[in-house]
Amino acid sequence: MLTLRLNNTFETRGQVEYIVNEDSRIIVVKITKNVEALVKHRKIIVDIIWWNDEGLKVPNFCLLYNGDKVSVIRVRAGYTDKIMVKVIRKNEDYSIIENYTVSELKELGYTMEEIENLKNISIYDQIRVNPTIDMVE
Repeated sequence: MLTLRLNNTFETRGQVEYIVNEDSRIIVVKITKNVEALVKHRKIIVDIIWWNDEGLKVPNFCLLYNGDKVSVIRVRAGYTDKIMVKVIRKNEDYSIIENYTVSELKELGYTMEEIENLKNISIYDQIRVNPTIDMVE
C-alpha cells in the first residue's frame, strides 16, 4: 500500500498493480476509494508517498553500530554522550531514529536504575559525524 497526495491537500490510499520499466518508468496504481477526486480533473499532480514514518532524520554516517545496538554521539554544552537509539526506517543515505521507550528497554534487559541513567536524543541536538567509541569522554 502507498499514499497518493493530490495537489498538496487530498490524500488517498492505493496499491501498486504493476511497474513498466522501459524508456520511462510507468507505475500503475489501483485505487478504490475517492476515485471521483481524481476523475474530475483532466490533469493532476500526484505525490507518491511510499512510506511515512516519524522520528529524527540523521545521515547513516552518524550512526555507531555495536553488534545489534545502534547509538549516536551527542555533543551538548561541551560534553559528549553515547545515546542508544532505535532505527525505525533506513535507506542508503538516511535513517529515521527515535529513543527507546521504558518498556522496550525493560524487554532488552535493562534495569530501572540503568534506564534512569540513560540519556535521550532530541531535535536540534548536535551529533558527531563518523563516530567512534573513543569519542565518548
